[in-house]
Amino acid sequence: MPDLPDQTVLEGTLEQIAFQSPDGAWSVLKLQSPAQQRPYTVTGNFGRVVPGEVLRVKGRWSEHPRYGATFRVSSYETTGSATLTGIRKYLSSGVIKGLGEATARKLTDHFGMETLELLDKNPEKIFDVPGIQKKRAKKIVKAWKGESKLREMLVFLQGYGVSPAYARKIYARYQDQTVAMVRENPYRLATEIRGIGFKKADAIAMHLGHAEDSPFRADAAVRYMLRECSTEGNTYYPRQELVSRIARQLGVAAAVADEAVDRLATRGRVILLDGRVYLPHLFRAEYEIAARLGAMAQVPGSFDDQRLELLISEGEKRVGVELDPNQRQAVLAVFRNRLVVITGGPGTGKTTLLRVLISVFRKLDLEVLCASPTGRAAKRMAEATGHKASTIHRLLQYQPPTRSFLRNEENPLQGDLLAIDEASMLDTMLTCSLVRALPKDACFVLIGDIDQLPSVGPGNVLRDLIASELFALVRLQKIFRQAEESLIVTNAHRINRGRMPICPPDGGARRDFFLAPAQAPARALEVVKLIVSERIPKVFGLDPVQDVQVLAPMYSGIVGVDSLNQELQILLNPGEEGIRYRKIQFRAGDKVMQIVNDYDKQVFNGDIGRVEMVDLSEQTLLIDFSGRRIPYAKSELDALTLAYAVTVHKSQGSEYPAVVMLLMNQHYVMLRRNLLYTGLTRARKLAVVVGQQTALYRAVKHNPSAQRYTSLTECLLGTSPS
Repeated sequence: MPDLPDQTVLEGTLEQIAFQSPDGAWSVLKLQSPAQQRPYTVTGNFGRVVPGEVLRVKGRWSEHPRYGATFRVSSYETTGSATLTGIRKYLSSGVIKGLGEATARKLTDHFGMETLELLDKNPEKIFDVPGIQKKRAKKIVKAWKGESKLREMLVFLQGYGVSPAYARKIYARYQDQTVAMVRENPYRLATEIRGIGFKKADAIAMHLGHAEDSPFRADAAVRYMLRECSTEGNTYYPRQELVSRIARQLGVAAAVADEAVDRLATRGRVILLDGRVYLPHLFRAEYEIAARLGAMAQVPGSFDDQRLELLISEGEKRVGVELDPNQRQAVLAVFRNRLVVITGGPGTGKTTLLRVLISVFRKLDLEVLCASPTGRAAKRMAEATGHKASTIHRLLQYQPPTRSFLRNEENPLQGDLLAIDEASMLDTMLTCSLVRALPKDACFVLIGDIDQLPSVGPGNVLRDLIASELFALVRLQKIFRQAEESLIVTNAHRINRGRMPICPPDGGARRDFFLAPAQAPARALEVVKLIVSERIPKVFGLDPVQDVQVLAPMYSGIVGVDSLNQELQILLNPGEEGIRYRKIQFRAGDKVMQIVNDYDKQVFNGDIGRVEMVDLSEQTLLIDFSGRRIPYAKSELDALTLAYAVTVHKSQGSEYPAVVMLLMNQHYVMLRRNLLYTGLTRARKLAVVVGQQTALYRAVKHNPSAQRYTSLTECLLGTSPS
């Protein structure tokens, strides 16, 4: 490695591209400097650089396992092209649409070494080149101007600490207005470009000389913090708490933030009502849900058949079950009410009564629609009921180009019963889209476990509907004999009542629930690795990647999700080279999770897949999500993470053959009853809790009310927020 300081600048001719992603988001280059005999290996985020260009790069040296001494680039600029051959390669590389090798040769033959300078300063001169038609020349001029502007934007934005990958996102959004917009109000980046938060936009603004009490800064801080509050489940935030939080976390003076709230409310950028501050879309969604469902509460069900009891009995025979009185009450309630909420813990027969309900509707030649918020939950619903089920997005026919649903109030669903499973996962925005598309006169049934964690998205829909007391509610409490034989089910209900789980030393006769004590985090990590890789496969015959899911309450720490994923990847999927993105190396065979909704790919937050193929030359992954093979470019990998271990929150709606759950005192702030209960009920055949007895005790006994700031109950009851 050359004897150079940690931070340095290199300049040289690009000799070779070892590989480059299609969008230029990641490249490995060979850069030849006149002062060196051998070319440097340079890695980083580049535009569409090609051999022959002269690059000036800034960065640090590091050691790469494959490429050896490499120079990791933080920023770069192109300073020209060294040879006519390089110019031809550059022009014919595809960087300019419509300009191939033959046309590139004509240009360089005519203009020589001045070709690129001429294209920059006076591109219309190419109309004088013999053999190039005017129509093609016009296209080349237009494309060259676009490429030149992109390069200018990349250099401008990199000067303010924006990486090339994000710079390209910004340019794609604002095009020719990029420089003017960023100079005038860089805080727009925090609200309009995913991945650039307030603090990054604030740093750019400070570089550009914006004042700390700038209205742009205060406005952006309010909107950014409201979005942060919504990620915590809130549909609004109390004004004074919001202002205090902005001052504390973002360094915007409370008085300045308070003025911004009024200013944004006047412009309609936020809704201010009785001391509550809402993002407009969440405010409108809550009121629309209340209006549509509130109207349903006033209308009795359209079924008034004296033969209902007989029909239910016949349905029981067809399904081969006998409903208990509570389950029968639930089925009857569906025929007598437009909206029914059915809630109950594991083993209380929610699926059984749904099977009978579907059977009765189908016997009456009535159409049944079944859906769930996640793909895994929908698949489980279909397997359990024998009736087709889909995700809510697919049911509503999501349209990626317009980011809207084809099914809505003008084009409602067609059916007589709409049953939604895992309804505790419904957030405000998805519920709003769902109720817009409700079939006319249909029965609407929400089935879920109210004691699980609430939705990941903003809102507390199921709990708020129950709290309004406007709708028929059936609570299933009886644990059926088959479920009673499971320690998983028994302990879930014990935990829900604030009692410690039963755990025979060897698992007892039922052998589906175990405690594995570990007092120190490092020891707990080793126990998890041993259980996942050896004991579960050997004793229960389960695949450690496909069938076993490790759960943890938090991301950070030795026994946090991030550390667990690194350790389990090394243990369960070592070896093959993959694509490195930030701190993760994605390899073929890896278990991965989507962590943001991607409506274009139709892959959603919490979906788990397996990496089927890694293309190192193209820097792409092919991932199998339950039979759907989805390609990912390197620039899209910020939407993925490893999923050997996930948080309990991310596991909602899923069910796994085996769950290994960590509970340590290091997780203290997250240890609560509904988190433990939710994690345990994700296990179908086997649950193992690894950790400290004191942490388990804390989780069982700590049962704070699920405080979220939502207005749905008040909207349903027609009361003004106070």
